[in-house]
Amino acid sequence: AGSTSSEMKKMVLTIQVKSVDYDARTDLLRFQGQNKSENPHVKLGQFHTIEFGLNHKMSVWKARWDSIFMDRVKEATDPKKSAEIAVLLIDAGIANLFLLTASLAKDVLKVEQAIPKRRGPFSNHDKAVVRFFGSVLNGLIQHVDTEVIKCVVVAGPGFTKDDFMTFVEKESQGKGGEKAPELLRKGLGMFVVAKASSAHRPALNELLSDPTVSSRIANTKASNQIRALERFYSTLANAPDKACYGPKHVRFAVERGAVEILMLADGLFRSAKTRERRNYVDLAETCKNTGAEVLIFSDMHVSGEQLKQLSGIAALLKYPLPELDELDDDGGNPGGARENVAQAEDEEDEGGGPQAPSDDLFGNFDPT
Repeated sequence: AGSTSSEMKKMVLTIQVKSVDYDARTDLLRFQGQNKSENPHVKLGQFHTIEFGLNHKMSVWKARWDSIFMDRVKEATDPKKSAEIAVLLIDAGIANLFLLTASLAKDVLKVEQAIPKRRGPFSNHDKAVVRFFGSVLNGLIQHVDTEVIKCVVVAGPGFTKDDFMTFVEKESQGKGGEKAPELLRKGLGMFVVAKASSAHRPALNELLSDPTVSSRIANTKASNQIRALERFYSTLANAPDKACYGPKHVRFAVERGAVEILMLADGLFRSAKTRERRNYVDLAETCKNTGAEVLIFSDMHVSGEQLKQLSGIAALLKYPLPELDELDDDGGNPGGARENVAQAEDEEDEGGGPQAPSDDLFGNFDPT
């Protein structure tokens, strides 16, 4: 049989990005686009996919840096604004650990272990529980950075969460001293115990709505968004003239200076249509100029998932707008007549061909 050989070459590519995918489990961004620079190994115009991880260098060019993008960049690079919450959902034999920021709810650990039932004095139940709790605690110590994480919420449907906290307390007492993990040296002060309906991801949203939990994480942006969305649902049920959702209704309220809090899903700013994207940016900037609060919800956060079900845009109003009932929101771009103009301009930009790129974004990547 013939032999084969391979060679790894280091190169720098400049691509026009067509799509971006984020893998939360591996912390990787995948960019797909067309090569825009001469290169002996990748043809000009050839499609290429690059994986971008932590500490990989890249340069980004955009034709227009909107205020929304600049705010997100500043927020991402300011460690003081990255307050995070760790949530451990635990039940008998199952535990899931999530790290929550304003941008995403990332699952970082899953522990599953069979726990035998108590059957007499010779049952292995107690030993299995100790092994299970030990695995979960080791996972917490590994994934919880106490310099960033301000609060660890432990929740579940039964008494397992309480038994686990008793186990943690004993471990912290038995492993005290300077050589103990930082999480244990800080003691139980950063832990909050709460009730949840299950040990799985859907329980996150109900958990963050718990008054006991929200009072402990009140300084985080994620909690602010949860509270704003809760208030929106409550207002929609009890005073519907002071809340609205959908592009046309919200645009109507913005034009009348009636918006108190504007809520937007960040997916709206990644629309393939440039004009539509800028319409939402203009909407946010108009609200800021009138003193309204603008909250951007991540599609990867539990609150963002809820907002997406409301078309990705909603608002709480300063005063009632009964005229909203007369609008027939068709879910199009914001702005009534502006929608037709925007659609026409987008079609003109695309030239009747395939869908336009996701952004006028160029990246200079070193994949090594």
